[in-house]
Amino acid sequence: MVVSPLPGFELSEILHSWKSFTSNQINKQAGKTGTFWQKEYFDVIVRNPAHLERVNQYIDQHPASKEAAVEAASSHLDPKKRQDGAFTDAVVEAASSRLDSQKRQDGASTDAAVEAASSRLDSKKRQDGASTGVAPTGSCISGVDASAPRTAQGKAQALISGELKVVSQLGQLRNPDARVALEDASELDLLAKFASSYQGITTGDNPRFICNFWEVLGWGGKWRSLQSTGDSSSYFAGSEQIFLWENGKGVLASSDAARIQGQVVWSTKGIAVRQMRELPITLNQGSPWDMNCATIIPHNPAHLPAIWCFCSSPEYNEAVRRIDQKLNVTNATLVKVPFDLAHWSEVAAERYPNGLPKPYSDDPTQWLFHGHPVPATDPLQVAVARLLGYRWPAELQALGPQDLQAKSASSPCQISARSYKQYSNDAQAIGADVPVMELSEEAHVWIERCKRLEAASTDDDGIVCLPAVRGEQPASERLLALLIDAWETAAPGSWTPSVLDKLLAQADNAGKSLAVWLRDSFFEQHARRFGHCPFIWHIWDGQKDGFAALVNAHKLDAKNLERLIHTYLGDWIRTQELAVEAASSRLDPQKRQDGASTADGAPLRLSAALNLKARLQAILEGEKPYDIFVRWKPLAQQPIGWQPDPNDGIRLNIRPLMTAEVLRVNKKPKLNITWDKDRGKDVVSAPWFGVFGGERINDHHLTLAEKIAAKESK
Repeated sequence: MVVSPLPGFELSEILHSWKSFTSNQINKQAGKTGTFWQKEYFDVIVRNPAHLERVNQYIDQHPASKEAAVEAASSHLDPKKRQDGAFTDAVVEAASSRLDSQKRQDGASTDAAVEAASSRLDSKKRQDGASTGVAPTGSCISGVDASAPRTAQGKAQALISGELKVVSQLGQLRNPDARVALEDASELDLLAKFASSYQGITTGDNPRFICNFWEVLGWGGKWRSLQSTGDSSSYFAGSEQIFLWENGKGVLASSDAARIQGQVVWSTKGIAVRQMRELPITLNQGSPWDMNCATIIPHNPAHLPAIWCFCSSPEYNEAVRRIDQKLNVTNATLVKVPFDLAHWSEVAAERYPNGLPKPYSDDPTQWLFHGHPVPATDPLQVAVARLLGYRWPAELQALGPQDLQAKSASSPCQISARSYKQYSNDAQAIGADVPVMELSEEAHVWIERCKRLEAASTDDDGIVCLPAVRGEQPASERLLALLIDAWETAAPGSWTPSVLDKLLAQADNAGKSLAVWLRDSFFEQHARRFGHCPFIWHIWDGQKDGFAALVNAHKLDAKNLERLIHTYLGDWIRTQELAVEAASSRLDPQKRQDGASTADGAPLRLSAALNLKARLQAILEGEKPYDIFVRWKPLAQQPIGWQPDPNDGIRLNIRPLMTAEVLRVNKKPKLNITWDKDRGKDVVSAPWFGVFGGERINDHHLTLAEKIAAKESK
């Protein structure tokens, strides 16, 4: 068939959808189970109108023979007769095209031609001269390899001046899947003898089932880690995402649109390989993995270092590309390359005498991150997150409920009842079904140092105001105290003013103060650092000398939003009112209470603060357009007012704040968040299918009356 994918849809995804639906329907009607289609498919790019015309003519002229060939391929060929899996669409096409309808004799069929070709029948049994395709001894194949150049001009030049290679035709049968390669096959065993390669998970609806770990609270429970890879090979990368698994008892596990693969080895250590371009790799410590990579699992765990050394070497990418030059290679191809176990075992023994490195990361976007600012790749961002009470998954695994209880009992000022309850829930969320996070000794050292920062870095309600409010110090002073403690606990005497200068320079704020960085640059850099899914929100009234607060999104429930409005912002409003009153009554400045500032700008600050209060109150009430809409929840389950569900992710929960424009940055490109619609189509049973016709629309608003009525009638 001839298809032209729409923009944004990959051919592999389209074919997977076709195969999944048709195989389910065919097995259902036939009363069978198991695999119906072959894993691979054959595709050709139609490059010009003339080529398209030839393809269309062929399809029009050969419908019957093609159908017969496919039928023969699926029902008549004994798998035992196929050699090395060499039966491909090319055999089907050859069988169906050789037997021209005008030349077939009575009883001669395409089925017979295919069977003759694949089982290599004796020449006396062949009908109508159908060839077996066996190359005579000594026959060769000649060709020029033009796969390296990326442009048409480069490939044309390679065909003219490239080296003409000659290889044995019969020797091609020794190649994996009998693939044609312009070099003689290796005598080494394939990597497939020592390891298996498993494809990753396809959810069918990534925005619903996949998010970054910092978007939800805790570690484990409903969510499981989802390994990926980095842009280049490294020991530990691609540890940002998690997916909503619900212990295999939720929607994802029963979804027809999902492909849950490799589950039998989810908890087994292996090597995650991105299936694109240079095939970058990373260690998988025993996690499910996403659809963009495959994971190679050694049959013998002792071989993991040797396989790592091979896969991280240039030789591995070269070996894969010899047999498959496609941009995206299949997971099966990744282990169909020659592998010298003895050689790479020697390399591993020399390179890793104590075994492969234990998990460690200084990157705050990785769940392996220890949480300490000093060695972090972005110290200021880590310090602000700690100040607002955020903790990384590696910390939560190392800090169990008993530790928290002991800490709370011995030093109540270090962790409040609210924080204890929250972190106890986090620790309990690390269920027995989730493998314990293995960490290096160095990571554990930094985590222990993090515990010493609790007094300075735990904020009860996750609200830190930039100006001085309610008798609290301004955010810049509290952040500076945390930074000093962090450096001094790591190495006494290591903090100097030059350290702060260096940190600000690294944050593109050289020569500026910490207060200016917090006010003008923090939130934009935070959004960029954390993939435009910020979990620390900078709320402000639009005035540089006005009210502003940093808020931990995970702690901003309805109660804390009320506290932000009436306690923190309310105190600021009262201060500005006193300043205006003092100016209007011409009170002596020494008689002003509560540190009321001079009248300069006070009316403007008061007006901006009152306006911010009104917008925050609208978010709290949740009337459209300041409502939260979740497309996978029915009307009766939609949040009424400010009731964000962390499991729905930052993107959906932040919408009311962006709509009300209460954030420091609210629009692209500084905050790149949209809600138009997600890729793919919903099933008929989806709660909003009748409204959106299967489109995955997020930009929808509901009135409070609609939601209340639906909940009451439920």
